[in-house]
Amino acid sequence: MRNANLFFRLNNFCRKIIFIFSFFLFLNCNQQVEQSTTTSSIQSTATTTTTLGQIKTIQDFQSDILKNKRNIRVYLPKGYDPSDDNKRFKVIYMHDGQNIFAPGGPYGCWYVEKAYENLQQRGLVEDVIIVGINNNSDRIPEYTPTADSGYSGSGNGELYTRFIVEELVPHINNTFKTKTGPENTAIIGSSLGGLISMYIAWNHPEIFGMAGCVSSSFWWDNRKLLQSIESYNGEKKNIKFWIDAGTAEGNDGATDMVDASSDGRFYMLEDARRMANKLLKLGWTEGVDLAYREGVNQGHNEGAWANRIYDILYFFLKKTQPTLLSIKCRPFINELELSGTYITSYASVDLSYDCYKITHLTYNKTTLSISDTSIATIDNNNDGKITPKFAGKTSIIANYGGFTDNSDLFIFNSISPNATIHFNVTCPDAKGVENIFMAGDGGPIPSTKIWAPNGLASTRKISNTNYIFDFTIPKHISFSYKFTRAGDWGNEEIVGGNRTYTSTNDETVDLIITQWKG
Repeated sequence: MRNANLFFRLNNFCRKIIFIFSFFLFLNCNQQVEQSTTTSSIQSTATTTTTLGQIKTIQDFQSDILKNKRNIRVYLPKGYDPSDDNKRFKVIYMHDGQNIFAPGGPYGCWYVEKAYENLQQRGLVEDVIIVGINNNSDRIPEYTPTADSGYSGSGNGELYTRFIVEELVPHINNTFKTKTGPENTAIIGSSLGGLISMYIAWNHPEIFGMAGCVSSSFWWDNRKLLQSIESYNGEKKNIKFWIDAGTAEGNDGATDMVDASSDGRFYMLEDARRMANKLLKLGWTEGVDLAYREGVNQGHNEGAWANRIYDILYFFLKKTQPTLLSIKCRPFINELELSGTYITSYASVDLSYDCYKITHLTYNKTTLSISDTSIATIDNNNDGKITPKFAGKTSIIANYGGFTDNSDLFIFNSISPNATIHFNVTCPDAKGVENIFMAGDGGPIPSTKIWAPNGLASTRKISNTNYIFDFTIPKHISFSYKFTRAGDWGNEEIVGGNRTYTSTNDETVDLIITQWKG
């Protein structure tokens, strides 16, 4: 088990850039404002429309518990009628509210309303009200249930919990046509929002019967919340959990922390798997009241979460049971060695249903096997851990739900631990600059320049529309990145989300920038 204290070897700046969205720009729409008469703590509301529904923004919602204000965004679906007392709706509460509905904030958008309306049009889910709780400059203190010595002022999560439980939920129930009770109420968040979602639901199952813990920062305070749940031996709580992580997140320039075991699994994913496995042992049932997902090649950003929110909403709101269509056997590393750096890895099994995707939890199952056990073995009770025994080629075989899939596995006596990479970048005219730059969160980016706009300069200029980046990094390391034209924000590429890359072997990668900002 990797040492949790490795995290604190990163400098404070890098940690906050990667995991903590401390400051958000608030949505500034040109909207008609109408006065609210609901309560004196609310100054006004504003309404915008979506394809099928509408979003009401409660402006400057006052919390007496937290002694601050924030905007609350309330999505009302098609069919919502404030005058109809006979039709009521489930409610989902989501943190980082300014990022969940279009157009989102400076870090991107989840497009939750689009995902939900797609599901609603297909008749797959129940009707729901979605409440986006804006963050503010107190995000770190509010989203952390315990104080971490690396972050001054942290640990006000219990006050934030009280704000939601004692002030916000009652207001939403009194103002809108909601169904109450834990079976009708969910809470969802990402990063530290995933951490506080787990904390709130675990401690208030009488209110929240569903919790979406997305890319959760379970590393917080030496994994205190994770460890407290791992040590729990009480009765199973009546909560439906979604737990996930991206295979390319946790990238912060510190290889010994990101993947200390050199097994291809980063610590964010390992922590999520630990949490899901503990819930299995406590009596949760996969696909019924527990769903686990590994987002393949997905990083720690809104683009990745937008990719998974459709599945999360389906799991919590589904009207009918899904049909399994296929499975995928996916080793994290398929080239191992008998001695050296890459001496073990793991395999996962992804399940594709007609309505959503999850990753199978193999604990106490016989899902995975090796075709030639003289070359390697695999342990289903240890997350599909692969142990090489002899040099050669074999196959990992996955069997689940009547489906079979396999993946090649190669065992060598030894292999090079590093990969030499060439990014061949074609772009619009860079206006004569000698270098373009790569900004990112790990890989070749120096740890002192995590997400700096001039993180890594191109090594060669072929022309004003063609630049080369040459670098050598450890194999099986993932990182997120984007390009900037002049090494500053305001001249970055215009792209829907951050790019991601995972190193495997030496290669040249052709990349295209379609448009520069500025």
